Amino acid sequence: MILDKYTSQFIVRLKGLSEREKVIVALCNLYRQLPCVEQFDSFYNENLSDAFRASLSSLTDYLSGIPVDLLGVNKIAMLGPDSDEYPEPEGSIAQNAFGALYYLCKYIGSRNDEDFLQSLDKAFESTDVLKYDEGSEEEESHYFSEEAQNLEDLMDKVTQSPISTEENIKNLLIYAQKNSIKR
Repeated sequence: MILDKYTSQFIVRLKGLSEREKVIVALCNLYRQLPCVEQFDSFYNENLSDAFRASLSSLTDYLSGIPVDLLGVNKIAMLGPDSDEYPEPEGSIAQNAFGALYYLCKYIGSRNDEDFLQSLDKAFESTDVLKYDEGSEEEESHYFSEEAQNLEDLMDKVTQSPISTEENIKNLLIYAQKNSIKR
């Protein structure tokens, strides 16, 4: 995982978050990837962003204690585009967003930290796709370090904020969207 290399200084802290905090951090990270799915839809004239957005809304409801069909959310996660069929970067990035959704659903069912970390790692994979042609190892290190900083800032915000109500969670999601992954 790319995550291992660039977040080693705080990976223990990520694993030490409460289950609720982990789901919120991963959900916020998914909201950062929503523009990627929208760009995919625009580029390929598809309509996956509505289903992706509905899944994120369902997971917000889940955190609010509202009964949610997690199997249905997981089925939507399986709708992610295949980068073989959609070979442009928009296809790979949208595939990563749906993969992150899949691993978050898997984490909710398993409580296995590897699933949580895989969900987060998908944002790093998207950053890799976006910056693939941008040169040296030093430049690569720089943009992955920026992604790690975004994740650490998000983790800090989640751990320092109240997370008991739907309104609290929505405020965190708005915060996360300010650092969306964009082409």
